[in-house]
Amino acid sequence: MCVPRVAPAPPGLAALHLGRRYQGIDINPAFHDEALHRLTPHLPDDSSHEDGG
Repeated sequence: MCVPRVAPAPPGLAALHLGRRYQGIDINPAFHDEALHRLTPHLPDDSSHEDGG
């Protein structure tokens, strides 16, 4: 899912809870930071990837 405005991040949370990837874009750095703060606890753990990234 690609969303052209990230704040306050509900589409990203929905995508992550459904096991989908999410890419958010926002011109306002404050909105980006707020969305990242809200989404970070829900992001998958990268250390579980076999190829290291």
